[in-house]
Amino acid sequence: MLELSLRFESNEKQEDSPITVSLFRPDTGTSTQSTEYQPPLDDAVLADLRWYLEVFSIWPTGPDYQRAESIEAKLEDWGRSLLERVTREREATQLWQQFLDTNIFYYE
Repeated sequence: MLELSLRFESNEKQEDSPITVSLFRPDTGTSTQSTEYQPPLDDAVLADLRWYLEVFSIWPTGPDYQRAESIEAKLEDWGRSLLERVTREREATQLWQQFLDTNIFYYE
């Protein structure tokens, strides 16, 4: 199975410790250097995303459909923001492009 992993790390013992991210392809053993990661999504967005994935997906109800549709409309933009943040460095961009260029996609 083709896979590209994101590895997030921080020193949990230090409250202000920066978060770092690296990319890793198990099939080739290729990884990038860890770089500082600044999350693009604020607490309000994360709360909406958490609600959508953990509450609405399990128990969708009529009054919640409008909120869910609003969140669904933003998912692609949020995903693009996350991708931009983890591929800021050239090395990460190249690994991401190599992953895309393999043209192996699995559909069930």
